[in-house]
Amino acid sequence: MIERYRNDDPRSANEIAAAIEETLQTIRPDAPAIEGTQNYAFIQMYAQTLAAQQEQALSELYNASFLTDATGEEL
Repeated sequence: MIERYRNDDPRSANEIAAAIEETLQTIRPDAPAIEGTQNYAFIQMYAQTLAAQQEQALSELYNASFLTDATGEEL
């Protein structure tokens, strides 16, 4: 299971990928996640997407804390 990150700094794509690879190896030790494999490519792509979404969500949360930037429910 990928543990929840409890820090003000969001995890990087590399940290997310490492956690996914570790979990994959726990679940399927025979599934290679080394560079050049489809598993590796998928994990890297997925980790980059998650990191970007995480950064976007944090940015939106930060902006919502300011009255001039808040929209919708945040007002």
